[in-house]
Parts: sequence; structure tokens; C-alpha cells
Amino acid sequence: MPHVFALPEQGIALDSFLQQIERSLVQQALDRVNGNRTHAARLLGLGRTTLVERLRRLGKESATW
Repeated sequence: MPHVFALPEQGIALDSFLQQIERSLVQQALDRVNGNRTHAARLLGLGRTTLVERLRRLGKESATW
């Protein structure tokens, strides 16, 4: 299986890295659908409630998210 990301020699803070990826993809989905959470959730393969829970966990409950 080909590697999508190369593991740095010094290692990585995996939780932080995954959170950055999640945050970026959620933001991209919301931007693409002008903030519509139902449509963003659909793009991400999530239910709307799951997306809202993830936004809350990421600290992004504002109307701009």
C-alpha cells in the first residue's frame, strides 16, 4: 500500500495531526456549501448531528462554522 503521508524521523503528535486534518476538511465542506451544516455533513459522509457534535468538540460552534 502506498504511503499518503511520510512519517517524519522525529515522529509526530498523531492526535494533533488528525485534528488538523479533520478541522481542515470540515471547514472546506462548510465553505463549499456556504455554511449549510446538513449539506456539509453529507459531503463528509456524516449525519448532521454527528457533524454538530464534532464542531462542538473542535470548539467551532459559531454561526460561521
